[in-house]
Amino acid sequence: MEAAITSTDRLNGSDRVTQLHKTHPTGPTDDPFLNAVIRRSLDPDPKLRRLAASSRHATPFILAFLALDDDGITRMKVAGNPNVTPGVVLEHLSLDSLDSVRAEVAGNPNVTPALLEELSDDQSFLVRARVAGNRASDPAILAYLADDANWSVREAVASNPMTLQETLDQLATDDSSHVRRAVGNNPATSPKWLMALAGDPDRSVRTAVYGNPSSNDQMRNKVEGYLSVRVGIHPAASPATDARKLMNMTGNRNWVIRQGVAMNPVAPKRALTQLANDSDWRVRRGVAANHAAPGDTLILLAGDNHPEVCQAVADNSVAPPAALTIALANLAKVHRRYVV
Repeated sequence: MEAAITSTDRLNGSDRVTQLHKTHPTGPTDDPFLNAVIRRSLDPDPKLRRLAASSRHATPFILAFLALDDDGITRMKVAGNPNVTPGVVLEHLSLDSLDSVRAEVAGNPNVTPALLEELSDDQSFLVRARVAGNRASDPAILAYLADDANWSVREAVASNPMTLQETLDQLATDDSSHVRRAVGNNPATSPKWLMALAGDPDRSVRTAVYGNPSSNDQMRNKVEGYLSVRVGIHPAASPATDARKLMNMTGNRNWVIRQGVAMNPVAPKRALTQLANDSDWRVRRGVAANHAAPGDTLILLAGDNHPEVCQAVADNSVAPPAALTIALANLAKVHRRYVV
């Protein structure tokens, strides 16, 4: 791995910007957004370099420059930036010592199938899970990861819409309810297994089937019958409750009821957006774990001041890359789980 650029290697003042302008393939630019990114990419403050690394205005050259940064979060943001071109930069970052950086490489939409295959054997389950969730992963790699010892990797395979039906059939009988729930939520799951999972002993699996767009009335009726007869579930968490009633429950004084709405797979997006700002962290955690939560809501919750909310975002297989990046950075700050 190439040596990181340290603060002492950086030039001072405007000379730093001038140097990058001169070495930039397109030369100086009149674009104020790009100029801001250039300044930030050379700033001694790592917080500003992180902003440059995550910017949609960052060019492949700037990202290649920041891929050698000594700050781990900066490298992590480079690895997740969709402006990175396939090739040497992602290959370089795939060898990074930080699991979080390699995980962002595995989740990058520009990563090559060959690099995904290499990362499928990574020592970190975080990396393997991102490979399993990447739509560019070969179905054979997804089938391989379906046998992974870590349930979160298998869950990511089960959530991937590119996973072959025979692999989903295998995961439908997984010991982990998290994996079976992901199968029940996947539109590619066969009708046979959706019907079987509609009667799963775990409530979260049944509710996932209820909210699956591929489920028919027979499957939903089976879920409703199971909920009403065997569980006696509160209407707030029941997928059978209509949207208007769920919206009314978002203002209930009992946090348990609000949490039920937050976890409900058919809760209106407006309700989830409202509950993302709830005063109780357990309610916000319910929204963060909900696959129906809007992407911008998950990005908001990724920066929550409670670590369990951030962890729920990081574990949510449908969270956008930006949300995962923020959640991992926040967890690194709170838990020091990822050494920077």
